[in-house]
Amino acid sequence: MKNLLFLAGLLSSILLHAQPQVSLELVASGFDSPLEIVHAKDDRLFVCERAGLIKIITSDDNVLPTPFLDLTDSVKSCGGNCEVGLMGLAFDPDYANNGYFYVTYTSRLDWGASPWNATMRVSRFKVDAQNPNLADKASETIVMEVYEPFINHNGGSIRFGPDGYLYLGWGDGGFEDITNPDPYHNAQNPKKLLGKILRIDVSQLPYSIPADNPFVGDTTVLDEIWALGIRNPWKFNFDSQTGDFWLADVQHASQEEIDFHKFGTPAGQNYGWKCYEGDNIFDTTGCTLPIEDFTFPVHTYDHLSDSCFSVSGGVVYRGNASDLAGYYVYGDFCREFIGGIKPDGQGGWISDTLAYTPNVYISAIGEGFDQNLYVVDFGYGNPGTGKIHRIKTKCMDFSVQTFISNPIQCDSTCNGIVQFTPTSPNGSTFDFSWHGTQSTNLIDLTLTGVCSGMDSLQITDNAGCQLIYYFELTPEHPTPVPVIQVNDNELSLSGTFSSYQWYLDTAAIPDATNNTYTPTESGFYSVAVTNEFGCTGYSDTLFVEVVGTENITLNDASIVLGPNPTDGTLNIEISHTNNEPIVLSVIDALGHVLEAYTTHQPIWKKVLDLSPLSGKTVWIRIQRGEEQVLRPVIVK
Repeated sequence: MKNLLFLAGLLSSILLHAQPQVSLELVASGFDSPLEIVHAKDDRLFVCERAGLIKIITSDDNVLPTPFLDLTDSVKSCGGNCEVGLMGLAFDPDYANNGYFYVTYTSRLDWGASPWNATMRVSRFKVDAQNPNLADKASETIVMEVYEPFINHNGGSIRFGPDGYLYLGWGDGGFEDITNPDPYHNAQNPKKLLGKILRIDVSQLPYSIPADNPFVGDTTVLDEIWALGIRNPWKFNFDSQTGDFWLADVQHASQEEIDFHKFGTPAGQNYGWKCYEGDNIFDTTGCTLPIEDFTFPVHTYDHLSDSCFSVSGGVVYRGNASDLAGYYVYGDFCREFIGGIKPDGQGGWISDTLAYTPNVYISAIGEGFDQNLYVVDFGYGNPGTGKIHRIKTKCMDFSVQTFISNPIQCDSTCNGIVQFTPTSPNGSTFDFSWHGTQSTNLIDLTLTGVCSGMDSLQITDNAGCQLIYYFELTPEHPTPVPVIQVNDNELSLSGTFSSYQWYLDTAAIPDATNNTYTPTESGFYSVAVTNEFGCTGYSDTLFVEVVGTENITLNDASIVLGPNPTDGTLNIEISHTNNEPIVLSVIDALGHVLEAYTTHQPIWKKVLDLSPLSGKTVWIRIQRGEEQVLRPVIVK
């Protein structure tokens, strides 16, 4: 029974702000310094370890013993809390077909004379052709390398945007002396890639520049740059529903900041570093731009004097838990908390602390293909102490089972009967709302009169968690789709149906109930057909211009003759209810009968080829008993 083809939990809007209560559920452990978690549009999770391993967590929360990719001999890393190694992973939007994915990692690390420096690399790899859980290490193709004057602030994200282009986040190059951050002013230098968000096209390697990048054509700015004024972009992401861009940028001394760019609005933002740190002026040396040319954060939070500080970016939650709906969820590596930001509906933002997470060193928050959020616990660099947690709230685990007791037979009918049985950890009774009809305190709900097509049902549990449950009823039998064909002056249909009705200018044509029809006047023609299941379908409308067609009556016989004049083909249709024979004759100007036909059929059609008589006038005679009609026909 193929009636419920599409099911999806989407989130209702909560009118009153209620802060979600977030907890963590352990998914997997035993990782060495994990820094990233992403999906490949399937039920697997891919975890990047700093030293160069990418590991797979399966749908049953098991870690595969063989890494997806081992780059430990290529990645330059170090212990403790250093900021080098395998930083980011992004799967090509067409990964299911081309098998490409991209990583960013430290490819060179100079521990020689101070200052220590590094090179960051972006490379493309391909999945193994025979094993989807194994990458082909030999397939590496280098896309880009960027020199870093110091070994910190190397960025931490690589993402494909909703436009299909690859976005890269580079830090400002770091510093040797904490009192002099970004000593080369890279973040504000439009001729440097450091301290920027880049946007490139990797459809042809190594890469090209999208024509609509914000600074294309400006010789004072590198074409790759999409945004500037970045200090250390430790994870950015795109909202999977809206395409909006969210960036967590680690700051220096007083604040952490989160930046935002609305999808579809002009790019090229300058987020301020190091002229500004968060909302505060930091170092305006060489900062010649007016304040209105900077884009300030949508959220900042102050550093604590007795602790470290490092924001770790996350994602916007688009799963089925209504209490977390629409929150941008982020964390802090040092202060061990999870925060959330969401629009307040009036052009501003709501900011909440969603959970305190003691001894969880949050290096990233990612999204699974199941729309759950996953927290990466770095373990503070100690071997085997890294973990992956799943974010939970009271509104999660809210599900619905459906049962169709009366399937829909045909499209555009409304006789479906569907039973909905929700399950929630917050109680066994629910309130339902369907097309304005409220039903309260029920265990389940049965809807009658459900139409074919997409519909939705709002369900609320005892804790106030809301779910808008989308469903689609698909008819048991296909709707017939008649296609009108034109053959000479006749309209016909391919295929056989149980009944037919032809229309002219939306009005039913009397007695036009066959699979063919010969138009007698100009207009818009269509046809409705019914198949053996009683399902009715309608053709597209076809305009027909009838030229020189004449309607003739002879006793009870109706005769259609045309076109006249003709290029050589003359169509004749005779319909009558009497069995008396009708004789059709073609006569030349001298009275000679050139052709003659006799019919007893109630509906008789004939196409005469008069092309040998080109340039002449002939006569068509139609006889029935002692009655006859004559019509001259001009053959052009």
